[in-house]
Amino acid sequence: SRLFRAVNKRYRIFFLFLIHRRTFPNFPIRGTRGNRPGPKMTLFPSIQDSFTHTFDQLVRQEYGPAAVLIDKDCQVQYVSGQTRAYLELPSGSVNVNVVKMVMPELRVPLRAAIFKAVKTGKEVVHASIRLGMQNGMHSVDVIVRPLFHDKQAFDSLMVVFREQGMIQKSPK
Repeated sequence: SRLFRAVNKRYRIFFLFLIHRRTFPNFPIRGTRGNRPGPKMTLFPSIQDSFTHTFDQLVRQEYGPAAVLIDKDCQVQYVSGQTRAYLELPSGSVNVNVVKMVMPELRVPLRAAIFKAVKTGKEVVHASIRLGMQNGMHSVDVIVRPLFHDKQAFDSLMVVFREQGMIQKSPK
C-alpha cells in the first residue's frame, strides 16, 4: 500500500507514510474560499520562513523608501531600495561618502542632519526639501537616525529619503 508499511505483521503494527501536499498561500487577491478555511502553512516551515523573508525584502526594496546605512565617517555600508534619484557615484576614483554621492539639492540638509544626529544621538528630520527630477519638482524628506549597537554608543546611522510627491510637473 502507498499509505502504510508493515512493521510487524504478527502484532499488526504498521507505519503510516507522511502525505505531503503542496499548499499555496491564501492571498486576499484570490478572494474568499467560501466556508473552507485557507491552507495551513505548517508542512514546510523553513521554506515558508525563507519565502516570507524574501518576499518582505523584495517589497521593501521595490516599494519602500530609499535608504542607506552609513558609519560615523559618512561611508556607505549598505543600500536599500531605489536610491538612484538621490545618490550617484561621483566621477573619478570610487568614493562612497554619502555627502559626496547625494544630489546637490540634498547635500546641505543631509550634512546638517548627520552632524545633528551624531551630536544629539536622536533622529533628525529635514522635511519638504525641493528636488528637481526628470519629470518635475518633487518634495523629499531626509531622515537621519542613529542605530545603537550597544546601549551606550551608536556606530551606524540610517539615512532615509522619503519622497512626499510631485510639487509641479516639468513643462514638455
